Amino acid sequence: MQSLFHNYSWGNSLIVAGEQAYRGLEPERVAGFRAWHEIFQRTVKKGSKAIWILGPVTHKVITKDEETGEEQVAYPLVGWTSVPVFSLSDTEGKPLPDSPCRRLVGEGNSAAQSAVVALIEQEGYSFAISPAFALGGANGLTTKETKSVLVRDDLSSLQTLKTSLHELAHIRLRHLDQVGTSEGICRGEAELQAESVAFCTLSALSLESGDYSFGYVVHWQGGGDEAVKGVKANAQKIASVSDGIITQLEAAGEVQLIDALQASWEAASDQEQALADHYISGQLQAREKAGKEVTGLDRALLRNQALARVREAHQVDREDEKAIREMEEVSRECSQDRQLVLSR
Repeated sequence: MQSLFHNYSWGNSLIVAGEQAYRGLEPERVAGFRAWHEIFQRTVKKGSKAIWILGPVTHKVITKDEETGEEQVAYPLVGWTSVPVFSLSDTEGKPLPDSPCRRLVGEGNSAAQSAVVALIEQEGYSFAISPAFALGGANGLTTKETKSVLVRDDLSSLQTLKTSLHELAHIRLRHLDQVGTSEGICRGEAELQAESVAFCTLSALSLESGDYSFGYVVHWQGGGDEAVKGVKANAQKIASVSDGIITQLEAAGEVQLIDALQASWEAASDQEQALADHYISGQLQAREKAGKEVTGLDRALLRNQALARVREAHQVDREDEKAIREMEEVSRECSQDRQLVLSR
C-alpha cells in the first residue's frame, strides 16, 4: 500500500498541504484520477475539484557507446507540466487497507540522535524537524535539490531516531542519484535497503524498530516472500552501510564519554587528582610493558575509577575522624563527671 502512493517532492507537498488546509481538510493521501480507479478501485466523486501539482516531463535519449557500440537510454528532465490529483475524501469505493507500519512509541537515545544529525550534516545536508502537514504524510523527507532532511514534528523520540537513520541511509547509499533513472535502483529496493540499515543500527543501540520496519519492508517489496528475497539479495550492502554508521556512532559515543569523564576529572581537587594518578601509575606501566595500547578512553576510565576510590577512602577517613572526635567528646564528658563526683 505504501509503495503505491507516490512520495511527492517538497514543493508539491506544500501545494497539496496548503490546498487541503484551504479546503478545511486534514492532511490526507492524494492520487491521480486513473490511479484511484485502476489501482485502488475507487472513483472520483462527480464535481470534485482537482489539486494541481507539477509533474516532470522527460525526453528519451538514446546514445551509443563508441567503444562497445552498446546503446544507452536516458530520460533527462526537459520541463514541467501541471498534473491533477484528488484527495482521498474526494473518492469513494473500496476501503484502503490499514497500514502495516505501526509508528514506534517510547524513548530513543538523545546522544545517538545528535550524532546522526551530525553525520547527516557531514554529508552536506541540513536537518530540521518540520510540521507534519508539510511532509505530505511521510515521516521523513530527503531532498537532493535543497540538500535537506526533514523529519515530522509529531513523532516519538524513538521514531524520530529511526526516521533520521533511514534518511541518512538513503544519503549514504546514494539513492537520490539513482532512483528514477533508467539504470538506477528501483524505489522498492531503495526503501528496503534504507529501512534495513536503520533497523540494524537501532539494534546495535539496543533499540527495537520491528513493529515499523518489518511491515514497511514487506509492503515495499510486495509481500513477505519477496521481502525475504530482497533482504538476502541486498544483505552485503545493508551490512556494509550499517557497519559504517554503527562504527561512527560508537566513536561519537566514545568522545562524549571521554568528555564527561574529563569534566569529572577537572572538577576534582589537586590532591584527589594526585592520589588518583598515583593509584593508576602501576597499572599503566604494566600495560605498557605488556605492549598493550592505552587509549584516551582507557586512561580516562582508569582515572575515573581511581578518583572514585580516592573519594571513597576520604569518606571513610572523614567518618573515622568524626568517630574519634565523638569518642574524645564522650571521654571529656566522662572525665568532667568523674571530677564532679570527686569534688563532692
